[in-house]
Amino acid sequence: MTFLTTRPTRRLARWITLAALLLIALPITAQEEDDPLEDAAPWEQQTGGTFTLSAPRDWIDVQDQAALDDAMSMLAESNPEMGAIFEQAQAQGAANFDQYLLEAGTGSSLNVNVIDLGGQQISMGEIELALVQTYAQTGIDVVDSEIVTLPAGEALRFQVTAEFNLTASESFGTEQYQFVFNEGSSLIVVTVGGLEEFFEDLSPVYLQIANTLEFLEPTETSWPRFNGETISVRAPFEWETGMLMGGGATELALSDGTAQLLVQVEDAQAEEDDLLAAASVLEGGFEGAVDDSGFVALPFGPVATLTGEGEIDGDAAQITQYAAYTEERLVIFTFTVPADAADDYEDLIPQMMDTVRFTEAS
Repeated sequence: MTFLTTRPTRRLARWITLAALLLIALPITAQEEDDPLEDAAPWEQQTGGTFTLSAPRDWIDVQDQAALDDAMSMLAESNPEMGAIFEQAQAQGAANFDQYLLEAGTGSSLNVNVIDLGGQQISMGEIELALVQTYAQTGIDVVDSEIVTLPAGEALRFQVTAEFNLTASESFGTEQYQFVFNEGSSLIVVTVGGLEEFFEDLSPVYLQIANTLEFLEPTETSWPRFNGETISVRAPFEWETGMLMGGGATELALSDGTAQLLVQVEDAQAEEDDLLAAASVLEGGFEGAVDDSGFVALPFGPVATLTGEGEIDGDAAQITQYAAYTEERLVIFTFTVPADAADDYEDLIPQMMDTVRFTEAS
């Protein structure tokens, strides 16, 4: 039996495509942010029936009527059509999706849909072929598709574009990622994106949101979560808890046999700008040659980061550090990777950092 003769698979493909078509962009108010770290704040965790994920705090849950009312009031003068767009999104989100978020400032949105397969077994290959066919029939162009590994597990990731008509003479383009997780008894579909003209700049944020997805009941391919006293992080299966070294400040130590991660947490309060103070701590304590340094916004907040040269048992290594002051604590993450394997961890380290969560000290 192939997907071409399986009606339920075609229906699933049409439903997943609907999620892409209902990813509303807000073309009139969209604007680029001058500084991604300006006023950066920890993201807000959203919880659905079978999952959690995090998104920036200015992404509005369409079922939060108070937040929608505030947004519509703020934008009413500059964009009288916004109210109707938000009301449409609210109706679609409440009726069709397990989660629906909107961000008016950049024209971005996200929806999550859990599709019960009713006992039907469908392979990733069948889903991909069916979706490509259905996308073509609905005017959605596939830019790329591949199987990717996220902290939540293995997923089929599509990057697609679509054109929408505002009037007979005016239209706008959208570009988005669509992640399909095949969990055996159900498909979980995460669609995130926005205006095509801003996609390149906002793509890192969309991918960070996908990295925060976590199923309440872990699947066979979900990364485990490793917990310290006040902090936790997810890592692939081959990573294991290691021996705590470096004194009492070291709260968590992980290794996959090649690379290692040490998480140090100290009671401390910055006497100046938190980010500048964190950067100063990294630069002052780093003994090797510094290759790069700067700042980056993570789901738990903005951090200072540094990459440089070091050693593992006398062999050349690449060291990547992140530091932040948060809730009167100084937190430092140190990844140490053999220099000749650094490329293998280039994408993995940021993925792991996107999964970091803080808890209250016991």
